[in-house]
Amino acid sequence: MYLYFDASALIKRYVAEPGRAVVNELFHLVPFERFYLNYWTVTEMVSVLVRKRNRGDLTPHDMSVALDWLLTETTSMQEEPVDRDTARSSIEYILRHNVNATDALHLLVALSIDDSVDDPLVMVSADSRLLRASKAEGLTILDPENSSPPAVRRLLQPPDEGQS
Repeated sequence: MYLYFDASALIKRYVAEPGRAVVNELFHLVPFERFYLNYWTVTEMVSVLVRKRNRGDLTPHDMSVALDWLLTETTSMQEEPVDRDTARSSIEYILRHNVNATDALHLLVALSIDDSVDDPLVMVSADSRLLRASKAEGLTILDPENSSPPAVRRLLQPPDEGQS
């Protein structure tokens, strides 16, 4: 299985938030080569870390540690670029699913990846609108805030050969 993360899910790896255990379980079970993210996801997450530091939710030291960890790990993930044509193509999903521009880009990129890989792609997000739109477009979805490590293990387990 392949995983596509938006910032609302992936940030849980680097700061304590609901759903962190689920995200950590994904990191434990799935090789980084099967992790995908949009080119802009890293910058979104840096912005989240800065906001948390500015609000006092993270100390400057904790923010620095999280930022270093984030930048180190994401270099091993598949980072998909977003160009002008991709951005324009995502308008279709804004209109179809009433999502914001960033979510439409995530959805378009995830659908493109899903079409190009040999195993199913799971949209991992804590954004209910993005999850709803992803499900409507036929993607498997995972909300780390509404799941558990055992549920993740079941999701990632290959189907039995004997089942029809």
